[in-house]
Amino acid sequence: MAGVEIITANERELVEARIAGLSRSQVARRFNVSTAAVRAAERKFAEDASDLECERAIVGEQLSRIAQVFYNKARDGEARAAELYCEICRRRSELLGLNAPRALRIEDQRPAEQQPSSIDRIEAALARIAAEHDGGAAEETSADDGDKPLN
Repeated sequence: MAGVEIITANERELVEARIAGLSRSQVARRFNVSTAAVRAAERKFAEDASDLECERAIVGEQLSRIAQVFYNKARDGEARAAELYCEICRRRSELLGLNAPRALRIEDQRPAEQQPSSIDRIEAALARIAAEHDGGAAEETSADDGDKPLN
């Protein structure tokens, strides 16, 4: 796939340390790299450029790994493990936005009302002015007839 960066073994170690719960600065010190290098590895891991998405990907991976432990115990019949697994799944769904309502776009399908043209509005304004000036005895003109009065 074009444009997809491959995460190296060293970058994977940085991400694994973040998943294990270390802060960016702790990871940078431990591996003797800059925090920018840690952030870059996270971005490759998350396949997204925003810090929020990187953090979401890391926490999501943490929850997935924890969930796997409880899933296996729940399959062995441990009721509390099943409860915890369900709670972790709920939290992961919230984190990833899986529970978010779908966005609906509602469009008005009614035909547009015919608006008077600027010429029609000017002619109507002139007719009102003429009516006021002549005491209400103004003759109306039609756009089709030019200057001919309507009968």
